[in-house]
Amino acid sequence: MRFDIETLRLFIFVIEGGSISAASDRGNVVVSAVSRRISDLELAAGTPLLHRRSRGVEPTLAGTALYRRAKIVMEHLQHIEWEMSQHRDGVRGIVRLSVNMTAMAHYLPKELKSFVDRFPGVQIGLIERLSDQVSRDVLSGDADIGICAASYIDKSLSERPFRIDRLVLITPADHPLGQRESVKFADTLDYEHVGMQDGASILALASQAAKALGRRMRLAIQVTNFEAIRNMVIAGLGIAIIPEIALTERDHSGYVTVRLDEPWVGRELKLLFKPTVPFPIAATHLLDHLCTTDGVSTTIDLAHK
Repeated sequence: MRFDIETLRLFIFVIEGGSISAASDRGNVVVSAVSRRISDLELAAGTPLLHRRSRGVEPTLAGTALYRRAKIVMEHLQHIEWEMSQHRDGVRGIVRLSVNMTAMAHYLPKELKSFVDRFPGVQIGLIERLSDQVSRDVLSGDADIGICAASYIDKSLSERPFRIDRLVLITPADHPLGQRESVKFADTLDYEHVGMQDGASILALASQAAKALGRRMRLAIQVTNFEAIRNMVIAGLGIAIIPEIALTERDHSGYVTVRLDEPWVGRELKLLFKPTVPFPIAATHLLDHLCTTDGVSTTIDLAHK
């Protein structure tokens, strides 16, 4: 059977209004025209779609099924219209990002600047979260795109590579481990650490590595940002594991950077998003933009996730 969009629209109005006359008022169409369209629709369907009562109408089982499908069709048509308007008027919209501290402070500023230069009609809603919260933001719909450590991504979400975030050890200038070119993580467990707060991916990664060795990290203090970690180490409160990028363009006096000889120090940061269609066009463009690394594009295919 073939469906007419206007007839489906009026049929939805009939079901939601409970009568032909209610649909007439809402659709600004005369009652006789609405009634004729519904009758033609029933004829095409080959089954009654409405129970006609003295005080209005109620859908039959077939009518209820058609109503549900018609609502989906109309929602998709509205999205098509909205998306086409984006192409007519230039890409517009708001993209909400939930990202961990490393991405926020060190990887995103230049990326987002180049993106908004290219798409000035797109607004970026950016919030910094601990890695364990980022997945929850995307799952709940509070964020369109997330960036966090790979170990925190919920398996129901789609993911794409973003960056490899290399971790290093920093020590006070006069610390015994600061005299070495590289150290094994096990050697650091003899000393007190300055760590991030609970829920931070670096702390979780290091704690898991300590547990695998049958040991525990000795946390002298926990802080909320990398600048505080550096200051605590300089003050002699402990040693710390920190992203190497967080030390760029910083005063290196007062502490020493030492390479960690462990396979897990190349921490994966990933983009994540809900595998739902349709995906907002502005968010699609931002995903494509963020997936371009070293000039090589890994374009998002939202039809195959």
